[in-house]
Amino acid sequence: MLLFSGYLNPKVQHAEENIYALSAPNREVRHIYQARILQWVTDKLDIDSSRYYSFISLLPAGKIEAFKERLQALLLNSTSFHQTGEKKRNYFIVVLC
Repeated sequence: MLLFSGYLNPKVQHAEENIYALSAPNREVRHIYQARILQWVTDKLDIDSSRYYSFISLLPAGKIEAFKERLQALLLNSTSFHQTGEKKRNYFIVVLC
Protein backbone atom coordinates (compact mmCIF):
# COMPACT_ATOMS: atom_id res chain seq x y z
CA MET A 1 0.00 0.00 0.00
CA LEU A 2 2.84 2.41 0.83
CA LEU A 3 4.45 1.69 -2.52
CA PHE A 4 1.33 2.29 -4.59
CA SER A 5 0.38 5.42 -2.65
CA GLY A 6 3.78 7.01 -3.30
CA TYR A 7 5.22 6.74 0.22
CA LEU A 8 7.93 4.34 -1.00
CA ASN A 9 9.91 4.49 -4.24
CA PRO A 10 11.08 1.26 -5.91
CA LYS A 11 14.43 0.99 -7.68
CA VAL A 12 15.32 -2.15 -9.63
CA GLN A 13 18.32 -3.99 -8.19
CA HIS A 14 18.06 -7.33 -10.05
CA ALA A 15 15.23 -7.34 -12.56
CA GLU A 16 15.57 -11.02 -13.42
CA GLU A 17 15.05 -11.94 -9.74
CA ASN A 18 12.40 -9.25 -9.06
CA ILE A 19 14.57 -7.64 -6.39
CA TYR A 20 13.97 -3.95 -5.68
CA ALA A 21 15.37 -1.44 -3.23
CA LEU A 22 12.78 0.74 -1.54
CA SER A 23 13.42 4.32 -0.50
CA ALA A 24 11.45 7.15 1.02
CA PRO A 25 10.37 9.79 -1.51
CA ASN A 26 11.63 12.75 0.57
CA ARG A 27 13.30 13.77 3.85
CA GLU A 28 10.05 14.34 5.72
CA VAL A 29 8.73 10.85 4.96
CA ARG A 30 12.14 9.32 5.70
CA HIS A 31 12.21 11.05 9.10
CA ILE A 32 8.72 9.78 9.93
CA TYR A 33 9.67 6.23 8.95
CA GLN A 34 12.87 6.34 10.98
CA ALA A 35 11.20 7.79 14.07
CA ARG A 36 8.14 5.52 13.95
CA ILE A 37 10.04 2.35 13.16
CA LEU A 38 12.61 3.07 15.86
CA GLN A 39 9.90 3.76 18.42
CA TRP A 40 7.81 0.72 17.45
CA VAL A 41 10.73 -1.74 17.34
CA THR A 42 12.33 -0.54 20.56
CA ASP A 43 8.96 -0.65 22.34
CA LYS A 44 7.97 -4.08 21.01
CA LEU A 45 11.38 -5.69 21.53
CA ASP A 46 12.04 -3.87 24.80
CA ILE A 47 15.46 -2.62 23.71
CA ASP A 48 17.08 0.81 23.71
CA SER A 49 17.94 2.70 20.53
CA SER A 50 21.65 1.81 20.66
CA ARG A 51 20.82 -1.92 20.68
CA TYR A 52 18.43 -1.31 17.77
CA TYR A 53 21.09 0.44 15.69
CA SER A 54 23.64 -2.25 16.54
CA PHE A 55 21.14 -4.91 15.47
CA ILE A 56 19.88 -3.23 12.30
CA SER A 57 23.39 -2.34 11.09
CA LEU A 58 24.01 -6.05 10.51
CA LEU A 59 21.78 -6.00 7.39
CA PRO A 60 23.65 -3.44 5.25
CA ALA A 61 26.92 -5.00 6.42
CA GLY A 62 25.76 -8.27 4.82
CA LYS A 63 25.86 -10.19 8.11
CA ILE A 64 22.60 -12.01 7.42
CA GLU A 65 23.22 -15.00 9.72
CA ALA A 66 24.13 -12.74 12.64
CA PHE A 67 21.02 -10.64 11.92
CA LYS A 68 18.80 -13.75 11.89
CA GLU A 69 20.29 -14.99 15.18
CA ARG A 70 19.83 -11.60 16.89
CA LEU A 71 16.30 -11.25 15.52
CA GLN A 72 15.36 -14.71 16.76
CA ALA A 73 16.77 -13.98 20.21
CA LEU A 74 15.00 -10.62 20.39
CA LEU A 75 11.68 -12.12 19.31
CA LEU A 76 11.91 -15.04 21.72
CA ASN A 77 12.66 -12.68 24.60
CA SER A 78 9.98 -10.15 23.71
CA THR A 79 6.96 -12.26 22.77
CA SER A 80 4.52 -13.85 25.14
CA PHE A 81 2.56 -17.08 25.02
CA HIS A 82 -0.54 -15.08 24.09
CA GLN A 83 1.22 -13.74 20.98
CA THR A 84 2.72 -17.02 19.82
CA GLY A 85 0.41 -19.67 21.30
CA GLU A 86 1.37 -23.30 21.60
CA LYS A 87 4.45 -22.96 19.41
CA LYS A 88 6.42 -20.97 22.01
CA ARG A 89 5.15 -23.11 24.91
CA ASN A 90 6.32 -26.25 23.13
CA TYR A 91 9.71 -24.64 22.43
CA PHE A 92 10.23 -23.95 26.12
CA ILE A 93 9.21 -27.49 27.06
CA VAL A 94 11.75 -28.90 24.60
CA VAL A 95 14.48 -26.55 25.87
CA LEU A 96 13.81 -27.49 29.48
CA CYS A 97 13.96 -31.25 28.82
